[in-house]
Amino acid sequence: MTQVLLVEDRETLKNLFSELIYNFWDSEESLKVDVCSFNKLEEFVKKGNYQTLILNISSSNSGDNFKIVSSLVEKGFFENQKLIISSVNRPPEIEAIKGVEIHYCSEDRFVSECLPRMNQ
Repeated sequence: MTQVLLVEDRETLKNLFSELIYNFWDSEESLKVDVCSFNKLEEFVKKGNYQTLILNISSSNSGDNFKIVSSLVEKGFFENQKLIISSVNRPPEIEAIKGVEIHYCSEDRFVSECLPRMNQ
């Protein structure tokens, strides 16, 4: 089973993006998508076994959310995981350390840019 964690603060987009992830999934392997907000990210990462994390950093609180993600990367929380960072405005690049694979994509092109990276 592949486990994906979608991190999004806006309730309407949590549901929409979660549905899009399930609809896009083309592997025969089963898929489980968990959803949380950025203030719960560390808690979910500690208890889950996610291969991919999709982090949609919204423009309204992008600075705070980016700091959360950057801090957790520096602490080694995402070792051997793929991070897909989606944002309206491209955030500063996070230096990938300890086997963290980081991809960036545009929130406006979530289906065409972000979702294909799950299977790469």
